Amino acid sequence: MSKGNQAFDDENIFENMPHEQIMNTIKEGLHYLTTIDLVTLHSEISRVQIEHSHLREDPPHDTR
Repeated sequence: MSKGNQAFDDENIFENMPHEQIMNTIKEGLHYLTTIDLVTLHSEISRVQIEHSHLREDPPHDTR
């Protein structure tokens, strides 16, 4: 984590937030990021999407 976020190292600030508040916080924070930050964030979002899709996949069914 970057130096500016050290206060959050020991806690999950999103844990007790409602979904809508998490989304609003993330969206508002986007305006404070650099282009490089946004590209990095996009990469992380893609990684999480792939991870989630693999977790939800059903095992292959035998179609014999």
